[in-house]
Amino acid sequence: MSIRARLLGVNLAIILISFTLVTLIAGSQIAAAVQADFEANLRATIQTIAQEVVPAVIAFSRDALDSAGLAAAFAPHEQQTGGLLRVFFTGREGVSGRNAAQNRVEFGQYSEVDAAMQRNSIVVQRPDDMGQNRLYTAASILNGGRPNGLIQLSVPSARLRVLLAERWAALALTLAALAVLTLLLTLMLVRSITTPLYRLRGAALRYAKGDLSLRLPETWRDEIGAVARVFNTMADQLQRVLDEQRAFASNTSHELRTPLTTIRLRAEALYHDDVPDPETARQYLQEINAEAERLSTLIQGLSLLSRFDSGRVDLGRDEIDIVRFAATLCQQLQPEAAAKQIALSLHAPEGPIHVQTNLAHLNVIFRNVLDNALKYTPPGGTVEWTVHADEDGLTHTVRDSGQGISAEHLPHVFERFYRTDRARSRDIPGTGLGLALVKSVVTAYGGTVSIHSDGADQGVTVRVCLPYRPPSPPFFGGMFRRF
Repeated sequence: MSIRARLLGVNLAIILISFTLVTLIAGSQIAAAVQADFEANLRATIQTIAQEVVPAVIAFSRDALDSAGLAAAFAPHEQQTGGLLRVFFTGREGVSGRNAAQNRVEFGQYSEVDAAMQRNSIVVQRPDDMGQNRLYTAASILNGGRPNGLIQLSVPSARLRVLLAERWAALALTLAALAVLTLLLTLMLVRSITTPLYRLRGAALRYAKGDLSLRLPETWRDEIGAVARVFNTMADQLQRVLDEQRAFASNTSHELRTPLTTIRLRAEALYHDDVPDPETARQYLQEINAEAERLSTLIQGLSLLSRFDSGRVDLGRDEIDIVRFAATLCQQLQPEAAAKQIALSLHAPEGPIHVQTNLAHLNVIFRNVLDNALKYTPPGGTVEWTVHADEDGLTHTVRDSGQGISAEHLPHVFERFYRTDRARSRDIPGTGLGLALVKSVVTAYGGTVSIHSDGADQGVTVRVCLPYRPPSPPFFGGMFRRF
């Protein structure tokens, strides 16, 4: 079942149940209120009639007025109320006319009359002589404050039923209108929810087919809008990853093709004996060996990058003195720096700084950084390596006085096979994977790496920050030194 069907079904069930309960509760209260109001009107009406017909009733009780005259006096009130009026005497009024005797009522015969005798007013329902239900009420007729008979009013109970039916119909129509309005609002709400979901579904299907050009509108200010923003971010990231993969595949094929072409051409020349002299053959063999080494280095770098990208590299837990490591690496690179007349220097704390890492991974990071500094620094330049450790971490800063990097190239220096100077890329040895490897290794250890340059011929500063927690001094040792 679709989300739209479920939402509609749930909302319709809630509307039906809620409005049914509201109808029953409100209807019962309205019915009770209508009946109470109707009975109150009857009691007020009989009290008013009892005051207005006093002369006619007194005359009737004294036989000064016959039944026709009394009926004529009652007629306007019966026409106005739609009911019937009757007069009764109990024998306690002090009248003994013929009419009073004929219309005498016994105590307990009618409950509304008994209540009127006690100066109360009630409304009762019972069938009349014809078997039809009527509502009865009565009131005393007072003459100078003394009772002079009783008057009874009866109206058909159908009038009350008609009023109740009208109220129920009005309530039903009102609730039906509210139900229709609520249903329309529910449909609008369901549509506002499902329409973005259908658009998300369509976008996901297009993404699955490889079309990442679609972007969802981010105008929704709700959870669906948040999902749309995540979809757009995901599409941007996927597009960026695909572009990087395409560029990486193209660059990789180019970088692999170049040494393979050189090896194939030199091997064919040696195989077909087209080499004029042994010196040229030796040169060809050296070129084949150099290209093979370059190809091997490239494959190793790609393999290491693949392992870091997939998270399949075990981070080292060897305890290494970073100061001693830096000094050893600088010593190894001194001959290359001396050959280029570059002053390579190290600035590090005097004491040891022990970290838990992998020696090979440290070599990948700092050999690549220092190799780049030496390759791109002209003769007579300087390369400085500074090591600083504090509570914020272990910071390595490698600063050279080389050719620098233009601002437009800085955001791309960590991309694979990226060269800032394409024209001179073949003149400077390297695979183009060094800084990409540095970033992958540093990121795997939870560190950061950044490159800064003020522009061409302004040198480059590489800053590598790795997590480091200085060892705490022994508790007792600190106490003894304090004393």
